[in-house]
Amino acid sequence: MMQAVEDAQAAGLFVKGFFIVGLPGENEDTLAATDRFLEEAQLDDLDMTMFTPYPGSPIWENREQYDISWGDIATERTYFKASR
Repeated sequence: MMQAVEDAQAAGLFVKGFFIVGLPGENEDTLAATDRFLEEAQLDDLDMTMFTPYPGSPIWENREQYDISWGDIATERTYFKASR
């Protein structure tokens, strides 16, 4: 991924990253790896959202099978938009 970002930026392309955090199986190590990638990649733009299962979806209906938890979080707090 890093090589693709570097090649795209070297060619003069605008590089934007889209990330979802909080997916089943994510932990402190995977979050730290994402953070390291973001620091190194120096993307031109970034959108990040928290994984939000919807009522009726398999993950919502079978939450005990997944290594995630969620509570009542205001929608405006589940999305992050940044640009350099």
